Amino acid sequence: AYLFQNFFVFDSLNSNILFILLLAVSIFLSSTKKTKEGQSNETNQALLPGVILFSAVAVLAYFINIPQMRANQNLVFNLRDIRLNVFRGYDEASYQNLLSSINSNYLGKFEGRQVLSEHVGELVLSPSVSYQEKIQPLELAENELIKSINEQPNNVRHHSFLMSLYTSASSLNPSYADKNAVLAEKAFELSP
Repeated sequence: AYLFQNFFVFDSLNSNILFILLLAVSIFLSSTKKTKEGQSNETNQALLPGVILFSAVAVLAYFINIPQMRANQNLVFNLRDIRLNVFRGYDEASYQNLLSSINSNYLGKFEGRQVLSEHVGELVLSPSVSYQEKIQPLELAENELIKSINEQPNNVRHHSFLMSLYTSASSLNPSYADKNAVLAEKAFELSP
């Protein structure tokens, strides 16, 4: 099932880790021989590298995965706070907390910026939010997406998120439509 899934969803870390672990366990179990009574000492020696390897993987997983899980949790909680406060007006501290979560060596920073831009795009189109309360989040989201483009200039995906934000923002100010046209030309060069 994992092999079949990896033909279609091959860039998902979650399924790749499980697939590789399944292969490792399968190979380990298929290579162990049934022991006789006199070979129990050899079996214990064969298990020692497996225990050491498992311990090393567990320690590495803790120091690599746990900080990323915490960053992801902070991102979700900060975004939730921003969405709950949207009708109370712009809260700079909430947005700064979200930005610090996104930019704190977080592997998912590009997706975090995407989520921020989608939220701001909805905010910009909301008739219940004043013009002044839309401008600052719009500028923050624009700056974050520009960071993504600068960090990965050949990734057209970042261009498309910024173009989507500019499309929403053009309802506030027509100059965003001009920015969108310039950005679209660059995006078409990258991905005709």
